[in-house]
Amino acid sequence: IGSIVDKEALGKAGITATGFSTELNSRLANSSSGSGTYLYMAPEIHAGRPPSMQSDIFSLGVLLYQAVIADFSRPLAQGWEENVEDSLLRDDIASCIQGEPQRRISDGARLAAGLRELDSRRKLQAEEDQKLKDLARARQRRRTFVWASAVGISLMLVATVFAIRENRRAQFQTDLATQAEQAKIEATDARERSQLYFEKAQAAVDDLFEGISQNKRLNTPGFHQVRKELITSALDYYRDFSGLEIDDDAIRAGLSAACIHASEIANSVGMSEEAIALLDEGMILARQLMDSGYPVAEIPAFRDGLFKGPQFYTTSTVPHYGGRTFEVLQGYRDLMTQLREANPDVPGFLNDQAGGDFYLAIVQGQRRQRNDAEASIVRSLAGWEELRRIAPDNREYLLRQSTTHLVHAQNQVANSESLQALRSLQSGLKGLEELAALDPENLMYKWNIAHSRGTFAMAVGDHKAAAEHFSSLIGIDPNAAWPHEARGDAHFKIKNYAAALEDYSKVIEFLRGVEGDSKLNDRYNDRARVFLALGDHAKASEDYQEALALEPDNRTALRGLAFTYTAVGEHAKARDMHERYIGLTPDDANSLNELAWYLLTCPDESVHDYERARELAKKGIELKPDNAAIWNTYGIALYRTGAFEEVEPALAESMRLQTRNAWDLVFIAMARFKLGDREEAVNLFEEARELSAEHIQSDDMLRGFMNEAAELLGLAEIRSDG
Repeated sequence: IGSIVDKEALGKAGITATGFSTELNSRLANSSSGSGTYLYMAPEIHAGRPPSMQSDIFSLGVLLYQAVIADFSRPLAQGWEENVEDSLLRDDIASCIQGEPQRRISDGARLAAGLRELDSRRKLQAEEDQKLKDLARARQRRRTFVWASAVGISLMLVATVFAIRENRRAQFQTDLATQAEQAKIEATDARERSQLYFEKAQAAVDDLFEGISQNKRLNTPGFHQVRKELITSALDYYRDFSGLEIDDDAIRAGLSAACIHASEIANSVGMSEEAIALLDEGMILARQLMDSGYPVAEIPAFRDGLFKGPQFYTTSTVPHYGGRTFEVLQGYRDLMTQLREANPDVPGFLNDQAGGDFYLAIVQGQRRQRNDAEASIVRSLAGWEELRRIAPDNREYLLRQSTTHLVHAQNQVANSESLQALRSLQSGLKGLEELAALDPENLMYKWNIAHSRGTFAMAVGDHKAAAEHFSSLIGIDPNAAWPHEARGDAHFKIKNYAAALEDYSKVIEFLRGVEGDSKLNDRYNDRARVFLALGDHAKASEDYQEALALEPDNRTALRGLAFTYTAVGEHAKARDMHERYIGLTPDDANSLNELAWYLLTCPDESVHDYERARELAKKGIELKPDNAAIWNTYGIALYRTGAFEEVEPALAESMRLQTRNAWDLVFIAMARFKLGDREEAVNLFEEARELSAEHIQSDDMLRGFMNEAAELLGLAEIRSDG
C-alpha cells in the first residue's frame, strides 16, 4: 500500500500494508451477500439488483479512495476527485466506481498490478512532462503556416467524428479525410521543430470538442438540428485556422475564439458546467492577447461575432446560475463591452456585448435580481436594435432580437408584470412570424413560435392552452422529448392524469436509449407524481426506486418515497427516507420540521422519537426563526418530552407569527394542567374548542389532540359525526 499513498498519510489512517488488507476484508466481506453498508454499496445494489464481482469492484474503489485521503469515515460523493491530487490514482479509482457495472475494471488483479507499478507510472509521466518543458524553452516564437494545418487536422478529425454520427454525411466524411491526409503531408517536414505547439494546440482543441462529440444526448430524437450545427461549426473553425498566419499569439487568438464559440455549443446541448469552463478559458486567452497588444479586432471570428444565440430556445438552452456561472458571464459581458468601446466600427463586438447581456439577464432572473435583469435585457435589446439598423436584412439579428423579447417576457411574468410580459411576447412573436414568412420551410421558426406561446401560457396559468401549443411542437417533431415533457406538465396541472401519464411514459421511452442522460431520473419522478395522484402507490414506488437507481441521492425521489411509504403504512421505511433526505439537506428547515412532525405524530408508535423530534425542531427554528409551523412542532415536542414550563413560550411565539389557533392552545392547556393550573387549562381548552368548531370534524389529528386534552382534564370527548 505504500505505493498508493505516502507513509505520512498511511500513518494518519492507521493502516499498514497488512492493515489495508484486513480493512478491505472486513469492509467487503458481506458485499456479495448484499448486506454491506450503504457507504460501500454499488448503485445496482441500492436498486435491488443481485450482487456481483463488479459490485465488489465498486466497493474496492470506495475503500481505495478512503485509503488515499486517509479517512475511512468519508463517503465517496460528487466532487470526490478534488480530494485526490494524484491524477493516476484518480484514474484508478474512477475505473472502479463507474455507474454502469460493465464499464468498471474487469477484475481486482488489474487494479493491483497498476498500483504496484504506480511509482514507475509516475516516473514515466514526469519524464514526458519534462520533455515538453525542454522543447518549450528551445522553440522560437515565430511559427509558420504549418501550425494552422496541425490545428486544422485536430478540428477536422473532430468534425469527422460528428459526421460519422450523421450517417447521411458519408461524402462529407470522405472529403474531410482527404483534406486531413493532405494537411499531414504538408506538416511532415516541419513536424520535429513544431511538435510542442502541435501538441499544445491539438490538446486544447480536443478538450474543447471532446465533451460535445461524446454527448449522449445528441442521440436523442429531436436533436438532429443541433447535430448539424455542431458538424458545421467544427468545419468552420477548421477553415478559420487554415487561413491564419500562425504564431504564438495567433494560436491563442484562434483558440480563444474556438473556446467561446464551443461554450455556446456546449450550452445548447445542456452541458452548462462545461460551457462556463470553456467561456472562462476563452476570456483568459482574449485578455492575454489584449495585454500583449495583439489586434484582436482583426480576427475574423471576433469581427463577425461569436454569439449565435440558441437556435431552439428551451429551458435546456440557457445556463443555470449555480457555481461560477454569474461571475463568468458578467466577465464576458464586460470584456465584450471593453472591446466594443475600443473598436466601435466592429459589429461583432456589439453582437457579443448584446449576447452577453442576453445570457446575463437570464441568470439574473434566476437569481431574482429583478432590477439587474431588466437593465441587462434593455441593454441587449438596444444592441440588437442598433445592429438591425446597420444591417436591416440580417435575419440572425432579427432572430436574436426576437429571442431576447421572449426572455424579457419570461422575466416579466416572474415579476408579476403580466401586461408588460404580453407586450414583450407579442414583440418576440412578431419577429419570429416575420422570419417564418421569409423562410416558410424552416421549421425552427414554427417551433419557436409554438414553444413561446406554450411556455407563456404555462407561466400565466392557462394550462389547457399550453397543452395545445405543446401539441403543435409534437406535430413538428413527434420524436422530440421536451414537448412531451412540457405537455405532460400541462396535463398534470389540469388533472388530466391519463394524458400526463402517456406523455411522461413517452419521454422515459425516449431517454432510456440515451446512456447517462441526467434527465431520466427526473422523468421517473414526474411519472411517479402522476401515479400518486391516481392512488397507485405501488407504481409510484417503482418509479421513485428507478430514479434512485440512477441517482442514489436524488432528493425528489427520496421525498416522494417517504410520502408513498407513509400512505401505505410502511412507516419505518418512510422514516428512513426522511432521514436520508435531511442527510443531504441538513440546513433545510422545512425538511427538518417534516421529519420532526413525523416522529411526533406517526400512527406507528414504534417510529416515535420525541427527543429526536425536539432536536430537529430546535435546529429548524435556528435556521428559520420566523416560521410558525416549526415553533408549533417544537412546542409539541417540548410537551412530549416533559418540558412543560417551556411549552407555552414556544407556542405563544407560534401564535404571534400567525394567529391564535387550536393547535397551539390545546397543548398550552395540557401543559398548564401538568403544572397544576387546571382552571386556566380548562379555559384554554374551551377557547381551542371554539376556534376549531368549523373544521374539527374533518381534521382527525386535531380531534385526536383535543380528545387527549379532554381526557386529561376530565371533560367530555369530542365525537366524530361520522
